[in-house]
Order: sequence, then structure tokens, then C-alpha cells
Amino acid sequence: MNKQEKNIVDILTFDEIEEIVDNFLDFACNTNKTVALITNKELVEYAMYQAVSCNCVNIRKVDLDLYDVEYMISVNTDGDLVVQPVEYYDDKYFKEIEYAFVDMDGCVEQMTIDNLLDRNVEIVLFGYEDDECGCDECECACKKDEKPAATSKESYFINGKSVDKSEFDKKYEEFEEMYLDNIRDMLLNYYSFMDEMNEWRSRMLRW
Repeated sequence: MNKQEKNIVDILTFDEIEEIVDNFLDFACNTNKTVALITNKELVEYAMYQAVSCNCVNIRKVDLDLYDVEYMISVNTDGDLVVQPVEYYDDKYFKEIEYAFVDMDGCVEQMTIDNLLDRNVEIVLFGYEDDECGCDECECACKKDEKPAATSKESYFINGKSVDKSEFDKKYEEFEEMYLDNIRDMLLNYYSFMDEMNEWRSRMLRW
């Protein structure tokens, strides 16, 4: 077994899509490593919705603007959560990853996996069991209808308490608004600081 193969610590298969999200969040909240889930946009969005109900995470960055690309959701040792496309391997958030759950059903480029292995990131490969598919290597096309919203049962929690979808969506909207308010406050403080600096420069030039 070569060095890269040793970094693939496990290969998992699941009957339902929620199971990998549960594994990811449980591991991320109980380890001292930056843990990521790398897969398609739909599953990352589902993981994000589940993560916001956990007491162990705080939103650090959310970028869901692109389509038909691989995405990552990560949680670091401080509980900071990042959601974004995997576009650049030298991105600081991608380089922070120390342990990754990686979709092996064709949603993630081999180049992404190789980059993680080259950096000695521990990887758990995961896929989905499909008795009706009939092929040996199921690609994403075989699973195109198996989105998080299409599963037979979805559970929603707020601070560990089970709630219905409408209550969860309402709480998530409030959470998102709080996040946007923080961004607005940060920008306003920045502009205020720049105004003060410009005023200070003007006084200095008059001297």
C-alpha cells in the first residue's frame, strides 16, 4: 500500500442520503480537525441546513452561486462553517481541510481527490447503494433523482429539539438575516474607518 492509499481511511456505502450528513456532522463536532464534506451542491445544501441546528457550528462563509460544480462544506476546530464551490485548490478554506468525506459516485473530480491525498488529508470515500442500478460503478447520472428533498423522511432540529419543516425554515431565515446583518455592520464599520483615514490624510496634507 502506497502513501496515498494509506490516507484513504475508509470506504462507506449508504442506503439513504441523510446518513453521510449525520456521519460528517458527528465527526466534525467531535474532533480537533477541520473536517469537510465534498460532493454536489444539493447534498452540501442539505448538510448546511442540518448544520445550522447544531450548537457546535457558526456560519463563517456561504457561497452557493454556482451550479453543476463540486461543493465543499467544512467545519474547523472553532466550529466555523464554510460552504463554497471547489474552484481553486490554493483557496485558504480548501487548504485548511484535514479530514474529508468525499463523494465517489462521480460528483467529485479525481484531481480534487489527488490534491487532498498529496497534502496527506485523511479521506473517507462514500457512495450510495442502489440495487436497481445494475452497473458496477454508479455515476451521478444514476442518482440524479436522489436529492435530499426526495427522501422519504427528513428530520429537522433546532438546538437538539425536533421541529417541523416550516418552523425550521423560519428559524433558518432568521439565522440567515442575522448573518447578513453582521456582514452589513462589518462593511459599514469599514467605510466609517476609511472615511476617518481619508479625513486624517486631508489634515496631514494641509500641514
